[in-house]
Amino acid sequence: PPTTKDDYVQSGDQSKNKNPLSKNESNTNNDNNKNTNNNKLSFEIAQPDLYNTEIPHHRRNIIFIMFLLSNLFLNYDTGVIPASLLEIIKEINLDYKEQALLGSLVYLGLSFASLFVSLIFSRFSPSKVCSAILLLNTICCFTFSFTQYKAVLFAMRFCMGVTEAFLVIYGPVWVNNYSPLQHQTKWMGILHSCS
Repeated sequence: PPTTKDDYVQSGDQSKNKNPLSKNESNTNNDNNKNTNNNKLSFEIAQPDLYNTEIPHHRRNIIFIMFLLSNLFLNYDTGVIPASLLEIIKEINLDYKEQALLGSLVYLGLSFASLFVSLIFSRFSPSKVCSAILLLNTICCFTFSFTQYKAVLFAMRFCMGVTEAFLVIYGPVWVNNYSPLQHQTKWMGILHSCS
């Protein structure tokens, strides 16, 4: 199997105009009459386009920085609730169970959303999904910060977890598929250090 980008490119160039399940060209030569072993069918397996070079380097860097910033802010959101819990309790009367629920609903939403995130990404454009999810996350954060009702507070925390799951799951997938081959490990490490 190919192990480098060049191997993928070379195997892709060789089978560019061929159907992946078509007969090998050597079987259709005029020499078929000379050798009866050539009558066996052989199939080529199409190599996936793992190294999409259609994204310009400057745009790829901008997208990577956007994933880094989104991961930083998502983790800031996770840490700011315990730090500001005393102030939240002054405005909304929460007992200890409700305080714990407020902190854990994000993780419950993230776990719940992980069941269907891959289905949504396989049906819709990842860029449109990520844009819509960032907008929804912003709306949830805004609503959470101005509500006075416990039910809305808990619902927004759960929805924030659901929306965060899309970026948390797709970020490493994007880095794996679109980062420059020579910097793939470095980009993955940087992304996880911001998570």
